[in-house]
Amino acid sequence: MRYIVELPNTKVEAIQSLLDSRRYKDVQSFILTAIENQLYIEQQPLGNAVQSDFHLEQTISPTPDSSLTRLMPESSEVTTVEEPNQEVLGAETLWALYNRLFPVKTALRVLLNIVRSSSPKDGFVDLAEVQDAATQEAVLLFKVLSRIDKKNGRMPGEKLTAGLPKSRDRAKDRFRLHFVGSINSKNRLEGAPAILRFVNIRKDESGKAQIGLTESGVRFAELENPILDRQDYSSALSAEEASFYMQHIAKKLAKEYRLCNVVLETIANGRNTPDELTQVVLGLNPDIEKEEAQAIRSSLVSRLSELRLLTRKHAGLNVTYTLSEAGYSAIEESQSDENSDPASIKKTSEVLGS
Repeated sequence: MRYIVELPNTKVEAIQSLLDSRRYKDVQSFILTAIENQLYIEQQPLGNAVQSDFHLEQTISPTPDSSLTRLMPESSEVTTVEEPNQEVLGAETLWALYNRLFPVKTALRVLLNIVRSSSPKDGFVDLAEVQDAATQEAVLLFKVLSRIDKKNGRMPGEKLTAGLPKSRDRAKDRFRLHFVGSINSKNRLEGAPAILRFVNIRKDESGKAQIGLTESGVRFAELENPILDRQDYSSALSAEEASFYMQHIAKKLAKEYRLCNVVLETIANGRNTPDELTQVVLGLNPDIEKEEAQAIRSSLVSRLSELRLLTRKHAGLNVTYTLSEAGYSAIEESQSDENSDPASIKKTSEVLGS
């Protein structure tokens, strides 16, 4: 039997990327694999595919004692650096490419341990060294967490490996740029840690790139993480890390914070499908194309899920979102913040009413 299916350009490009990397022989083999996977999921008892409490063998550990992601004993006070200013960043929200925060946490933990071991007077260390070390740790994490994702049937968008690189060079390059950071010839900074004001990057007198942790970056890096510190694979971030992150962006990235909360409020009001949330993103960013809005929505929902503020529900090909208790609490906190900002209330109301 033959079926003809129309696919959006974004899906076609994603499939072609997999074919180019030789993950699949051709389009037919990809589609057959996808069908087999979905049929398997549909045959499982309800709830098995999204079970969140995992009990794994104690022998599985992605972070050996020598790992740079394990928190080193505090031998001396860490010298922090100033936050980057908006002029060298440009972005006021996280780009769609920065779809997860656990990779940021991994890079920051590596940077913290390197700073502690070298004790630079001004807080800056060699950027290339940090990029190499963090990427190596991320590859090791991917190898172990991919086994755990497979073992527990995690769906795409819910995998612990999201954002972490395989051993391929292109994936490692993306991790170095997106989740560690870089500085270009015009001294503009790129990467999620810099946009989040967790790190600053500069060039020394010889033109060599250096990176350092800000005060907020040190605090986030030091917080206990379930995967890195406890070998607990039920979530990528702890409740304390999630709370710290939301409070941090409320102070440092007002537009990102507002986007998060508008999306949470939209879901709470019953508009909880991907298409409906894409329309909300378009309402906040009327100058972008729909495809870009879809990418922003997908990345944002991925981060909100990682922060344990919402969950996905799958029914065949359809997806809906539901807020967690923490998600409702986040809305209450944001609304109390907005009480002192009438303009913000007005704009939020307009978006939610669109």
